[in-house]
Amino acid sequence: MKGFREHVLTRQDALIADVAFAIGSRIQRAQRKGLETLDLKQEVRRGFERLRVIEPKVRIVLKDVAWESSRDKEFMTALAQAFPKTDLEGWFEEFNVARERVPE
Repeated sequence: MKGFREHVLTRQDALIADVAFAIGSRIQRAQRKGLETLDLKQEVRRGFERLRVIEPKVRIVLKDVAWESSRDKEFMTALAQAFPKTDLEGWFEEFNVARERVPE
């Protein structure tokens, strides 16, 4: 993510020119007219300023894993080998009611 931001910032003017040229070419070929008066470079620059780069996250959702799986020794051994212990904390806690929500 950091590398992408740096890449965009160092090449911003060239990227804006390329994008504006591509959009301008499409506008010239379009049958619907009326966009020729736009300052494409300025519009694209504004778009780059609003560019949001969101840090990627990985979320694992296991399918077909039931409470009964936590009682199967082979399953638990395979799980312990596949995931670090810290990632498994709280996976198989048992409650009689929903856990109390702690205010943030």
